[in-house]
Amino acid sequence: DAVVLRVSLVYGHEPADAGKWLNFFAACAHRLLRGEPVTVPEDQWTTPVLVDDVAEVTAAVLGAEGPLPPVLHLGGPDRVSRAAWASVVAETLGAPPHLVVPVPRADTRYASRPENACLTSSLLGRLPATRKIVVRGVREGARDLAPAFTTTR
Repeated sequence: DAVVLRVSLVYGHEPADAGKWLNFFAACAHRLLRGEPVTVPEDQWTTPVLVDDVAEVTAAVLGAEGPLPPVLHLGGPDRVSRAAWASVVAETLGAPPHLVVPVPRADTRYASRPENACLTSSLLGRLPATRKIVVRGVREGARDLAPAFTTTR
């Protein structure tokens, strides 16, 4: 009677003064908008998923009729390095691309994280409760979040 929903790297808007370690997207966005460089791993891969999409999938799974597999994975549709993702954030926000500084994972606070932290959502696409949900890619997520970051400057 239980389902585990394993979720990949979740991101969304967080205020700069949230007083905690911000999600990767928010941390990059705030720094880039202040004109500060972001040093990011070029060799750590993720499948980021927007928090709004996590909520939609979670609600659908909770309301599903019939049996579900005991474990489901939810990852975004894009497999990207953190450096490539930060470059998308910079581009979307109009920040200078040179502010994204790709470095080896071992030189960052992500050194202890696995090189490949990707999850695939292929099974979710086949379940009646979730098959019609479109999980946004990093460009769509950045585009949808940009107004929240640029209006709070």
